[in-house]
Amino acid sequence: MKGIAIAILIVLLLGVVIQPLIETSNVLKEKVTLGAAILSSCRAARGNALMDERMRDLNANIDEDIFKHYFAEAFSETLGVYLSSPSGLHGRMEFTSPSGRWDQITVDLTLQSPHEIYFSGHEVIQAEIYLSTPYVFRTPLLRDAAALLPNSFEITETRNFEAQIIN
Repeated sequence: MKGIAIAILIVLLLGVVIQPLIETSNVLKEKVTLGAAILSSCRAARGNALMDERMRDLNANIDEDIFKHYFAEAFSETLGVYLSSPSGLHGRMEFTSPSGRWDQITVDLTLQSPHEIYFSGHEVIQAEIYLSTPYVFRTPLLRDAAALLPNSFEITETRNFEAQIIN
């Protein structure tokens, strides 16, 4: 009888220890997925927003509006979300998931002035991307524990991406 009680206690303790580890791995997986989506969307947007007529001057100039448009398009396709509010003030975009996998994703995209950043003797315009989305816990125990707390939990990601180089 003592052995059965010890086995039940071990199973309960492992359940309490393993659930937060599973949740942590889910958070890390989603953070990596969102970061990769941002990076691939920036690369696609930069490639499509380059203004070819400026290439002869060796300046990789981009059109900011086209960059934001292609970023939103690539980001939507990468995560299977759609743009619910277009880029407004300061490049804020909100994405919604039709499948329900992601909650409301907010992306703030700003292009910094070329006079602010210098890299290896060249002026560089960087795209600064800040992403935030509420996180809903997957395991029942942590979902119940999170319901007791007044604040919501968010996944955030900040990336800087070299969008334009001026020689």
